[in-house]
Amino acid sequence: MRVTDGMLFRQINRNVRVAKNRHADTHQMAQTGVRVSRHSDDPVSASKSLVIQNSLSRLESQSRIAAAAERHLATTESVLSEAEALVRRATELAVQGASDTLSARDRQALGLEVDQIKQQMLALSNTDLGGVYLFGGNKNLQEPYNASGVYQGDAGRREVEVAPGLKVTMNVPGRAVFGTGTDDDGDGTLDVASGEKTLFGVLDDLKTAMDNDDSEAISGSLDDLQTYETKVLGARVGVGTWLKTTLSASNIRTEIQTALEQERARTVEIDAAEAFSKFSQTQFSLEASIAQAQRIMQSISSSSLF
Repeated sequence: MRVTDGMLFRQINRNVRVAKNRHADTHQMAQTGVRVSRHSDDPVSASKSLVIQNSLSRLESQSRIAAAAERHLATTESVLSEAEALVRRATELAVQGASDTLSARDRQALGLEVDQIKQQMLALSNTDLGGVYLFGGNKNLQEPYNASGVYQGDAGRREVEVAPGLKVTMNVPGRAVFGTGTDDDGDGTLDVASGEKTLFGVLDDLKTAMDNDDSEAISGSLDDLQTYETKVLGARVGVGTWLKTTLSASNIRTEIQTALEQERARTVEIDAAEAFSKFSQTQFSLEASIAQAQRIMQSISSSSLF
């Protein structure tokens, strides 16, 4: 087969073009430190890198969720701490009010403080964080309790993933802390005759007993107050445990992220010394291809003169 000048030109162009492309690739590699920038560079490594990137994206999403859960739980724990202190104060007032040494006027004065405690407790039960009510369950865009202490939320608990395979509950429905309360006749007021008293109902009964100078009824409220102190304390312990888990999840995510980034580096990145070595090799190959092309062109040009 006769080799024509046109065939030589095409071969020369191809060789130089290939050398330039390889040189450009290694130049980019040396600049970015990335060995696989396109799927065609290394399909297996590129696919593996995509899986790693998806995992890193999930970690970032879990980090945002964990931050929101941390704020929610920390606020809830603070509110429950205040509620616990109020229940204890109400218990102290009940113990004082049950004493035979107190006059009717003394008990009425204690009753005023009990009413203040009820209003404070109602405000705590309706605490919101950025418009999301802490104790409404899944119905968390409206106040969980109305002014009469009737629960308007539900029993929903929200579970979120704060690290791979690690989930926490980030809310406590108010009914588990302050009681359910019903409005059977639809008049907007609390009905407790056929069901459990809410904490607000207990405080109402205590104030009424104080106002009526009824030391026996005052003593009877102590058991109910103890029940709610136990409920509030139990909820606070649970929230504290979830908060601790949420905080510890940060270390888990960091460890996983570090491992993933190291694996991605091994998969698609290149050592600086190796990148420079490859760049130098392709630089030499490009220069050699250009020099060879020049020699061939000169040879063809010289031959055409004779």
